[in-house]
This record gives sequence, structure tokens and C-alpha cells, in this order.
Amino acid sequence: VCAPAMARTDAMIAEREAKYPVPEVSLDTLGLNRIPVRSFGAERDPESDEVHLLCTFDAKLAEHFPGTFYGAWRHASRPPTVHIFGRGLTAAMFEGWAAQFEGTRFVRHDLSGFAYEGHPQLLYGYITVSAMDRLLAPELLPNVEKVVYLDMDILVRKDIAELFDIDLDDAPLAAHGVSGAGDFAKDLLMRPIGKGASARDRMEAFRNAFFSDGAAVFEGFNSGVLVMDLAKMRRERATEKTLSFVNAPCRVDDQMALNLYARARRKPLPREWNHYYPFRALVRDPAIVHFVGRVKPWASWATKGGLVGMKNAARVQWRKFLNRARDGAYHREWRENAARAQRRAEN
Repeated sequence: VCAPAMARTDAMIAEREAKYPVPEVSLDTLGLNRIPVRSFGAERDPESDEVHLLCTFDAKLAEHFPGTFYGAWRHASRPPTVHIFGRGLTAAMFEGWAAQFEGTRFVRHDLSGFAYEGHPQLLYGYITVSAMDRLLAPELLPNVEKVVYLDMDILVRKDIAELFDIDLDDAPLAAHGVSGAGDFAKDLLMRPIGKGASARDRMEAFRNAFFSDGAAVFEGFNSGVLVMDLAKMRRERATEKTLSFVNAPCRVDDQMALNLYARARRKPLPREWNHYYPFRALVRDPAIVHFVGRVKPWASWATKGGLVGMKNAARVQWRKFLNRARDGAYHREWRENAARAQRRAEN
């Protein structure tokens, strides 16, 4: 009885998939092997037990990097290597950071000339295209098996090595969820993306991408703090898959692309490792405080008490970190912290 209706439905789906295919991306055409790479700071033994961190930002946010990284550096029990996918960042900036953060190796990947098809340089008025660059991590870091990605608007309050050492249990990444499974799928498919024929084309392409691979109902996640299994992501061609969602006609952002890639295979990250401000949550002692959305702690009005719902202690802490990172008066702290960790391990 239902066979004719099912046949018509299958024909309609096939017609739409043919008209709005999920675009394929070839790494050979991206020129990633031509991106300049240079190291600064401490040398590393290839066999050392280092912690790999990743940040992506441009010159607009460069002055805030010391405030972000200071907590990770101060609490580190193992030597950190920081990979920075940057745009418009100078060698002098890296030399200054290497001098300030003793024991840290910085690796600059200069993506100043890299562009994404159909995307402007400014995505949402406060997020630049540099945020997209984390999608390139599996290919730009071919000798790194695992990395912790950190947004620029965070405070690290505990040892980042604990986050790095989380067992991913064969998941491609770990991240903190943002909504219920059903709600996330509904929001993706029903949100408006403009008007006219081009908007309809984009929506159809996005729907095809959404149903193309993996679970259609899953809990979404925030991509501001990630633990990424780069080896697994390389095997799964994650960069090619995420860029196929990013490029025209879908043109989603990096967080959406990562959600479409990982879906239900994401390992949930404990809330303490991505505690949102200014939203309230029952986390007594968060390891990472994340200033999500348009509200950023470095804004002049935010540091003067005009930020509703943000605790004063967090504002003061951010400003303290930033000031200390600028004056560089803390070179002994990393060595002392590492020595304490070594003594604990020996005992």
C-alpha cells in the first residue's frame, strides 16, 4: 500500500541530493604545505612528555593572548608546546611570548594568506575568520597525535595536562555539550538563513549535509575547549569533511562543521573544563572559565562593572593575569610548579 508513496519520496530525495550535493574538498588544492612554519622558545626532545596546545587568532586579539595562556602556563605540570595558527602575527610577538613564558615552545603557522570559499574575514562582528583555522589542525600538525584547543576568551585555573590526558575512548574529540539532542537538531534545520533563491539553495544544501553521514539526532557541543585526537581525525579525513560544510553552498561556521563531523561520537567533557560565563552553572571550582558570546572580559565596559551576571572575581582575575603577562614578572613560577609536580610523582 505504501510502496508508491515511498518510491515517490525516494525519487524526490534523490533529485534533491543530485541538485544540492555535499561539496567535496581535496587537500591537494588547498596548499597547506606552503603555509610558513617557525618555532620560538624552548627546544624539545622528541620523546619528551609534553602537552600540545592549539590557539587560533589574528592580530586583533594578539594582545589578549598572554592573559589567556598565563593560567595554562602557570599551572602546567609538564612543558607546554603551543601551536598558534595566526594571521598578521609578527615574529616579534612570538619572541616576546617566548621570553615571557619560560620553558614554553611556540610554533607559528602563518595563515595570513589562507581563505575559505564564500566566507568573509569577519564572521559575526566579534569572531574573525581565524576561528575557522582549527579545522586545519589534523593536516597542519601531521606529527602531533593529540592536542587541546583553547579559545582566546578563557581563563585556565588548573593543570591543563589533566585535560590533555583525558582518555577519548576512540572518540574523535571531547567537548562540553550545549543543548538537548532533539533541540539541537531542530535548531539546525529550522533556523532562518536569509531570503530568496540563494538562501533556499543554501538551506537545501545544508539539509543534505546534515543527513549525509552519521546520527541525525545528537547533542550539540561548544567548540571553545576541545581535546582532539588528531591521528583519528586524519584517518577519517576530518579536515576535508568539515571544509565541505564550511565552503559554499552550505557555508556553516567552524563550530557547526565540527558538530556535523563528530555528531554523537563526541566524548562529553566535564563541565568544569568549560564553565560558561556569564551564565550560571553549578560548578564550585571550575578548571576553565569561558566567556562565551559577545561578552568579553577585556572590553572596557566589562572591566568597569557594567557586565550583568558576571562575577567580579572573574573580571579581576582576567585583568590580573593580563597585567602580569605583560610585565613578565613571574619567570620562577613555571619551574616551581613543575618541581612540585615532580616531587609529588616521586613520592
